[in-house]
Amino acid sequence: MDTPAIAERPSSVPPVRLLFSSHDEFLDELRERGPNLEPVVRVTFRKTAAASGAPLTHLTLLATYLRLIHDGAGPAPVVAMVQLSEYLGSVWIDPTDQESRRCHQRAEHLRAAVVRAVEDAGLRVGAGAYLVGERLAHGDERGG
Repeated sequence: MDTPAIAERPSSVPPVRLLFSSHDEFLDELRERGPNLEPVVRVTFRKTAAASGAPLTHLTLLATYLRLIHDGAGPAPVVAMVQLSEYLGSVWIDPTDQESRRCHQRAEHLRAAVVRAVEDAGLRVGAGAYLVGERLAHGDERGG
């Protein structure tokens, strides 16, 4: 993959977010147009408390990478944060709940599949997630 010099990063153009809700679509994009600003894909889970106050957490798989989009002839380059945000389900606080166990198993299976694809592409896996137009509130990231 071509890695442009850091000086080429546009400072006046705000980053954009390319959002996927399916890991298959995200991985297709990764294979076709992976990161070119740094060879890292960040993979993590987002856990959000239920708004109703119920004793459960909503679980989402997040994966993000940075890509500079510029064809050399058109407008100024744009930094894209490519993001997977795949909702996996609700997990009850009760560790004996079968649905919660299945949700955790599916989550770990999908995370492993994303990590494997990233490593197969010759990229590094990092923790956390890039945020664009989001804020942290009470330990929770909310889309913006």
